[in-house]
Amino acid sequence: MIEIHQQVLEWLYGATPDTRVTLEHSLPIAPGLVFLLGCGAALWAFACYRRCRDLLSRPAWYSLFVLRIAAITVLLGGMLAGWQLTREKTDRPDLLVFIDDSASMLQVDRYDGKAEQLLEDWFEKSPRLVTRLDIAKKLLTADSGKLLKQWQRRYRLRVIRVATTSRELDGRESIADQIDSTSTHAEQIEYQASRLGEEIVRQLRTQRARPLAAIVVLTDGVTTVGRSLQEAAEYARRKNVPLFCLGIGDTVPSRDAEVREVLADRTAFLGDLVYVDVTLAGRELAGETLRVRLFRQGETEPLDTQSVAAPLAGQTTLQRLSFRPTKLGEEVMMVRVEPLRDEVNLTNNAQPFRIDMHDETIRVLYIQGYPSPDFRFLRMSLQRKRKLSDTTQPAVQLTTIQLEAETGYEELDAAATVSVPVELEQLTQFDVILLGDVPTRRLPAEFQKALLAFVSQRGGGLVLLCGPRHSPQDFVHSELASLFPFHLDTAKPSSEPALARRGVYVRPTQIGMQQPAIQLAGNRKDTAVYWTTMPPIRRFVQVQRIRPAAHVWLEVHAPGLSFDAAPVVLSQYVGAGRVVVHLTDESYRWSRHVNGEFGYENYWMQLLRYLGRSKMIGDQDSVVLSSDKEVFDFQEQVTLRVRFFDNSRIPEDDHAVRVELTRNGTRTEEFVLSRRAGRRSVFGLTLSDLEAGTYLARMVTPSTDGEPAQTTFRVRGPQGEMEDLELNEVALRDAGKKSGGRYVRWAHAEKVLGGLPDGRRVHVSTLPPHPLWNSHFMALLFVGLLGVEWALRRKWGLV
Repeated sequence: MIEIHQQVLEWLYGATPDTRVTLEHSLPIAPGLVFLLGCGAALWAFACYRRCRDLLSRPAWYSLFVLRIAAITVLLGGMLAGWQLTREKTDRPDLLVFIDDSASMLQVDRYDGKAEQLLEDWFEKSPRLVTRLDIAKKLLTADSGKLLKQWQRRYRLRVIRVATTSRELDGRESIADQIDSTSTHAEQIEYQASRLGEEIVRQLRTQRARPLAAIVVLTDGVTTVGRSLQEAAEYARRKNVPLFCLGIGDTVPSRDAEVREVLADRTAFLGDLVYVDVTLAGRELAGETLRVRLFRQGETEPLDTQSVAAPLAGQTTLQRLSFRPTKLGEEVMMVRVEPLRDEVNLTNNAQPFRIDMHDETIRVLYIQGYPSPDFRFLRMSLQRKRKLSDTTQPAVQLTTIQLEAETGYEELDAAATVSVPVELEQLTQFDVILLGDVPTRRLPAEFQKALLAFVSQRGGGLVLLCGPRHSPQDFVHSELASLFPFHLDTAKPSSEPALARRGVYVRPTQIGMQQPAIQLAGNRKDTAVYWTTMPPIRRFVQVQRIRPAAHVWLEVHAPGLSFDAAPVVLSQYVGAGRVVVHLTDESYRWSRHVNGEFGYENYWMQLLRYLGRSKMIGDQDSVVLSSDKEVFDFQEQVTLRVRFFDNSRIPEDDHAVRVELTRNGTRTEEFVLSRRAGRRSVFGLTLSDLEAGTYLARMVTPSTDGEPAQTTFRVRGPQGEMEDLELNEVALRDAGKKSGGRYVRWAHAEKVLGGLPDGRRVHVSTLPPHPLWNSHFMALLFVGLLGVEWALRRKWGLV
């Protein structure tokens, strides 16, 4: 009605939304005389029609009488009483519209009935992808912004986006377009906390000279900073400003499974097993089992699928996936957790990562004292191995040295050489060195020093193969003794008769199952089964005292015997490099597996690529500094992680990594990162109570060539709204009632948005009055009344 009335005034008298029209009069004679004239005119009209009472029906008589009285009233009122329209310039009241765009408004809820139908009509995308902020925007901009246009006719409209701070939309531009362009992506929203109540009070305090008709709030009711909505409503009531709250969201907490973090090597080799560690989080998942899958992006067939118990609220769980690369170059991989029943928000169920696939030729130097079966089998296996990407190229560039061979043997073997390299630069031409059963007297002192430097300083890989003649007993007093992951004086050949008679089987340890070289099947379960069917060995060296930093990969499985669980394959880091020791020279027996030589060849190729990885890949991304994520909530713990991909760069000291932290361009302090348990190449630190701001973390020590490793992250202002994401319907209903306004769910917004109060207009100036007696409208009205009366009289035969 208000809109229709205003449009009629505009059409008749040129009124505008900023013009108020009132009807006034000024009598030129005494009011009593005007009253007498009116009565006389009425008596005259009655007398005129009294004679026609017998000729007309009662309704017809009354109709003519009323028309005559109306014509007389228009004549006397317009000309004698001096009626006029008084116009004044007014200022429209303000209407404040608050759009909550904090983090909780990015949640996706499940709707049904009318709400679901509205979402399907409004959005081209699936309702399962529509966030609360999307709904708030559409409520205001639906039907080409019809609602905003109505409000702009009645009010001076101000639209404010509110989270940690407020940002008012520019009134000089299209408000509908600005609302449409409001971001709905979490990583693009700068302010994640919600101080809606505080901002409402602030706006009311600054609203001094201008009238305010009402405040419309589109929110889920989640406030985390400053005043609550109830406190803001109480203040609005004292200011006589009603709050109209539109609740967006669901009162029932929605289930959500999230892929929080994916950690994988940036580079890998074709055919090797690559591990992908996935950190999972979620809410309302108690008792659920999550299915985590690994895909190549664009493919539908998973490379690996694992099931894990869902973490409790506020906690995370770690799941390891694995796959074997088959194509060269960079690939985009995808980790995805399968949607749960009734899960609504599917945007965080997957996370991509990139991995670069290599297929380099491995340069191997194999030094052996005599041609043992292990030497002959391994030499032939490596020489015939071809690259997966190009079968015409060798996978291994092998150089062999037999210290106790007959003269001229090198002429029979193209890979053989007779001289032992004694310079470090000569050794660095190789990626991995295999040192077999060799007498130390045949190894020059210069070679032993160079080999130590090759491993500890250059990050080279070394395999020590123990045999029955010389190794490891000959190395007790040599410079190479520190390379062995056990005390050499405790090593002795096993003397159990059962060992030589029937042999013993080997099994991977728990740590060994985490090593890529041990993985001989597509997954850990099949790998464990594969090792149970591996042919037994009949000779190995028993050791008693293992060094603290050593890891046992394979051990003897001989229940009831004294050497049960004795180590067979061990490893340890020595400086920047890694050493793997075989306490047996009978790995060649593994080539007699029922499935053929695949397992034997695969084990050795994976071991060589693993040991020579840092030298083959080079310095690209050799040190990476990262944080758990890019944006952290206030008081949330921030985990920094430094990962070394080049073994030669890994410091020996567990606390040798220092990181400098800078906040908003101002240096704060340095922090020491400690080596993670079981992860020699990873150093980490967890920080708490960081102030809000943008941080730059940069590694100070150890120093690296070129730019130091660094990363940036941001800590948002204090907030806790992600802990409780349900629609706060109680607070919104209470706020509407206290302020004299109203609360409704967003699907029924038409009950509120179209019927807001008019508010108080402010007088600005008075415009010239418009006298009715001199208007075309009054003349036409008077003539029209007389014309209708004459037409009726003619119809009824009175003329």
